[in-house]
Amino acid sequence: MKDMMSLASVSFLLFLVPLLAFVCLLKCSRSLKESLHYGWKCLERYPDLWRIPLLFSLSYAIFNILAYNVVPDRMGVHFNPWRNPDPNAPWISKAFLETFWPAAENMSGVFNYLVATFPLSCVIGLAYLLDIRGIRSELHKTIRRRFPRFGFFIALGILVTALAALLKPVFFLALHPLAKQSSGWDILRIGNVVGTVSFLFEYLLATFLQVYLVLMAFAWVRDLHFDRSSLLHLSLRRLGYVLKWIALISLPGFLILAASFFFTNTRSYETLNDFVQSLMIPVFTIVTLVMASVQITLTLHNESLHQAIADHFHFLHVHFWDMVLFAIAGILLFWQLKILLYVTQLVFGIYTVTGFSAELLEAALRGLLGGWLLAGWVCLYRHWSGGKSKIPF
Repeated sequence: MKDMMSLASVSFLLFLVPLLAFVCLLKCSRSLKESLHYGWKCLERYPDLWRIPLLFSLSYAIFNILAYNVVPDRMGVHFNPWRNPDPNAPWISKAFLETFWPAAENMSGVFNYLVATFPLSCVIGLAYLLDIRGIRSELHKTIRRRFPRFGFFIALGILVTALAALLKPVFFLALHPLAKQSSGWDILRIGNVVGTVSFLFEYLLATFLQVYLVLMAFAWVRDLHFDRSSLLHLSLRRLGYVLKWIALISLPGFLILAASFFFTNTRSYETLNDFVQSLMIPVFTIVTLVMASVQITLTLHNESLHQAIADHFHFLHVHFWDMVLFAIAGILLFWQLKILLYVTQLVFGIYTVTGFSAELLEAALRGLLGGWLLAGWVCLYRHWSGGKSKIPF
């Protein structure tokens, strides 16, 4: 009995390694401590910085539970009693290895796209098509001003992607009934088209929310007062400066989704999935982490993409360790959440009340953590760009 309790204690401490490493990092870096401290104060002043990421994270988790687990298989949700995992299975090492890249991807999102906007992108797509609060008119005006030669076609393309975003969740939930009525491959091909086009709107929306939250945090740093409606329109105007960067970093994901349209068998999809999981996601995560300050530079300063990239490498040269320590700290915190979710669902089961509750709790904490890190990142960046000209509010 004592041996089992000591083993459980050791396992518990092992699962807290990322959190303990974060605490050590916090004690060693003054800039990290100050940026996170000010980031938290920023969250207290403007709760939208954590409410918006939390809302989108929870919405995605709830839709994922319903669409992937409960609805298609009509699985009964039940509560499993505590059960010990197989002692011969390397589940402790798997808990660390299988959760690292998702945690690193979450941290890269702090610099580029904080939230997964699906399925709420459906609601935003409808608001965009109906031009509620003038969001479509403002964005189209910005695009025509920034891209006078191709602005009309870009605006038209966004309208098409918004329509696809409106259809995607409806089509997704109806996938199983539709597949029973006609050819499964035909339905899958149509779904790929809708999903690929919708992906562009979801990415654009995620970037817009990123710009909006960055500007909100930056207003707190500069002690500025603003009306939320005015900030919304300012974010739409600033989005025009970020469009080239969005197009550049979203292109690999779009090409992968588009390529899947030509597949004709299940094995092709499995090969593509293995390629994405083993190579594409790690490479994309590393690139977005390395290029961390490009998007915030485009958001806060009237610069070209070329100049923003040049400024980013200047930042790396001067403030390399500040950025690296901040990125590592964020990865450790996201990693801790992923590990605890992995272990909870392994012990209690995924399709249980406990497993679903753990997934929802992790989504909520991830949203809160993402908002905190984003506000801290804005505070840290502000120290570097103190002498640069800034956009007027």
